[in-house]
Amino acid sequence: MKNRLLGKATNKTSSIKKCIVLAIASLLCIAYNNKIWAQQIDKNFSITDLYALMLKNHPVVKQAGLMSEQARLEIMMARGSGFDPKFQSMWNEKTFGGKEYYSIWENSLKIPTWFGAEFKAGYDEMYGTFLNPERRIPSQGQSYVGLSVPIGQGLFIDSRRATLRQAQLFKQMTDAERIKIINKIIYEAAKDYWEWYFRYFRYKNLETGYNFAFDRYKFVKSRVKVGEEASIDSTEALILLQTRFVTFSQGEMEWQNATLQLSNHLWGDDNTPLDLDTTFTPKRAIFPTEKLTQENFEQLADFARKNHPEIQKFNFKIKQLEIERRLALENVKPGVNLGYYLLQTGKNPLNEYGSNYLQNNYKASIDVNFPLLWRKERGKLLQTKAKIKATEFERSFTQRIISNQLSAFFNELNNTEQLLEIQGRLVTNFTILRDGEYEKFINGESSLFLVNSRESSLIDARIKLVEMESKYLKAKAGVYWAAGKSEAE
Repeated sequence: MKNRLLGKATNKTSSIKKCIVLAIASLLCIAYNNKIWAQQIDKNFSITDLYALMLKNHPVVKQAGLMSEQARLEIMMARGSGFDPKFQSMWNEKTFGGKEYYSIWENSLKIPTWFGAEFKAGYDEMYGTFLNPERRIPSQGQSYVGLSVPIGQGLFIDSRRATLRQAQLFKQMTDAERIKIINKIIYEAAKDYWEWYFRYFRYKNLETGYNFAFDRYKFVKSRVKVGEEASIDSTEALILLQTRFVTFSQGEMEWQNATLQLSNHLWGDDNTPLDLDTTFTPKRAIFPTEKLTQENFEQLADFARKNHPEIQKFNFKIKQLEIERRLALENVKPGVNLGYYLLQTGKNPLNEYGSNYLQNNYKASIDVNFPLLWRKERGKLLQTKAKIKATEFERSFTQRIISNQLSAFFNELNNTEQLLEIQGRLVTNFTILRDGEYEKFINGESSLFLVNSRESSLIDARIKLVEMESKYLKAKAGVYWAAGKSEAE
């Protein structure tokens, strides 16, 4: 069929031409009827439907949801590493030459606390000929209970508390990253949807123009037969039919490809990809839609400055570095640890404690340590301060980019909104011109060339209107994305 439509008009006998025309008409009518049937079962697929499916089943959305769980497990690991109670038991014995040198059995339970102190309780049994005298204890064994407290380095913060606080901030960072990923995939899907929207209605307008050309070709042929039109008019009508068939076929292919592109975002409950059937079509947007005012823009801009996922990530990163700075500053202090443990004969460390035991049955210690030059600690502190400053600079730069990006989308939105109104009036005026010219042509007062020209201008104006609608709706989705939000919210 295409080869015949693309062929040049010839001067063959009228019977051959008649056969060709009838064949073309028959095939085109079949195709047209198939299109009509397809339209009868068309179902609207809105962008709301797309968002609902994506938020429920899209693999990237599900993957982003796992980030919060992973961060929660990081917090669990940090708590376990730094603050879980720990039981330890050690047995050590030596016998040689028939002599028992020593037998040592030590048991301890350590309970770290958030404020740095560490409670410790235990029970030991030690005996033997060559046991170190300072380690000799009653034959019934010895139990103890007490605590060690840092009063210098580690009093306000230590590596355990820093790790846990950073893990908690990491969870907030991953929440911001999750929102960023979901917003991005929603925005990409919105662009693909409105591109699909444009390609579909472009294809429908091209189909309408093709049908007009087909009907007019039949009309002109009938007038040529009765001598009311010159035979050259039928050639001109056929050329227009061929031209519009080419653009119509191209438009259909582009719509089908846009459908495939949109299908990339569609997934089923069982994580299987879904294909958008061609019986699903977009619903024509009604303009003017709900507009974004200057007040809305200022609210979005304020939200972006404070709550944009990228800015939130920088804020949490700076807080993490601030914890690192506090730890580095803490490490500049001397390390001073106090330890005090009450001792008791037997396995019960709390048995018969009184003033006598508090005065005589105890073990105390003071550990003091500090480097002489503090070069490592001072270097770490200065390095952390530099990291904080660098991150603040990067945050300011990112805020600038986000602000300008948001303004650019909003400017595009406002400009397209104004042009849409003008383009809508253009379509109305082109429709009046085309209908008037066609009526004059039917009455023999105009030429086929003028009718074709008016009609082509009308079709181009309609396609331009749909393109601007698509551009407007993409810009609207872009405004929300640039502000760190999503239309799907």
